[in-house]
Amino acid sequence: MNAASPERRGLAHGAAVALAALLIGAAYGKCSGFERFVDEVAGYAIVPAQWLRPVATMLVALEVLLAVLLLAPRTRAVAAFPTALLFLVFAAAVGASVTNGRENDCGCALPFFGESAASG
Repeated sequence: MNAASPERRGLAHGAAVALAALLIGAAYGKCSGFERFVDEVAGYAIVPAQWLRPVATMLVALEVLLAVLLLAPRTRAVAAFPTALLFLVFAAAVGASVTNGRENDCGCALPFFGESAASG
C-alpha cells in the first residue's frame, strides 16, 4: 500500500482547514445578513423569485456541510470534488453576471470586511 508521506498529509490537512475556514466564514457572512444575501442571489437573475430563499438557504447549508466534511480526514476526499464544483459554480455565476454587465456583490467576505470582496 502506498501511504502518503507525513509532509503530504500535513499539506492536505492544512489546505482542508483553510478551505473549511473559508466556507465557514462565507456561510457566517451569509447568515448574518441573510436578507441581503437573498437580494444578492436575486441580482444574478438566475434563480426564479419563488426559489430565492430556498436556494440561498441551500447554499449556506452546503457550505457548512462541505466545511465539516473537509475537516474530517475520513470524509475529506468525498468533499473535495463537491467543494471544487461549488467554487466553479460560484465563479461561473460571477463571470456570467459580469459578462451581462451586472455588478453584483458576491457576498463572500461580509463578516471580515463589512462589504464583500467584490464590492470594494
